Amino acid sequence: MASEPILLASSSARRRELFSWIIDNFTVFSADIDESPLPHEAPIAYCKRMAREKAIASLNQPGQAGAVLLAADTTVILNDTILGKPENPSHAAEMLRSLSGRTHTVCTAVTVAIPEKNEITLLSTHSETAVHMNSLSEPLIQAYVASGDPLGEAGAYAIQNQEFPLVGSIQGCYANVVGLPLCHCGELLRRAGVILPVHSSIGCRAHIRYNCEIDTKLLIQTAAFNKAGFKRNRSI
Repeated sequence: MASEPILLASSSARRRELFSWIIDNFTVFSADIDESPLPHEAPIAYCKRMAREKAIASLNQPGQAGAVLLAADTTVILNDTILGKPENPSHAAEMLRSLSGRTHTVCTAVTVAIPEKNEITLLSTHSETAVHMNSLSEPLIQAYVASGDPLGEAGAYAIQNQEFPLVGSIQGCYANVVGLPLCHCGELLRRAGVILPVHSSIGCRAHIRYNCEIDTKLLIQTAAFNKAGFKRNRSI
């Protein structure tokens, strides 16, 4: 399995970069799905559903049969409200004001799809990180919005942007906030039979240099890894 290419269903440049820290043989394409929340859908349930539906939609594309595939979705949550990507600069500024001085949650759900004859096995898990935002002055918000960085970002910010001091502290996985919790991905891929050239925690720490609270052994013991399956010819 180590020599087989892995498929990464993502249009995110940051997610692709993170994934390259732990695996060097993968191909990338984006999954086009309806990302609208369902009525009364809880944010975490929404995030999990998005990752699963991205995986399924990607498997239905021509030429994707026979390879292990990984899909992910990152959702920013404030008081049980989903903060998606801002529609314009004014919307981005409004989001940043709502996050200022408060703690919110970033959830990234990951689904790995494993082809097995006429059936697909889905392995899924998710990571949650509590993020405390600094009190943001109006000049800082305006300067950050003017940089263009918030546009295209869930919650209207990118934690890895070191030019703007937005985030005060986090509790949990830093890579999760960037867009891909690598230890969770590594464990799902291991369960799929994929041999990684670099251990996920080593690859993550080598690049982020963050004192990560996630211990892989503890992750294996405590994280919820859900398994599901469906027939290839089943209508999704």
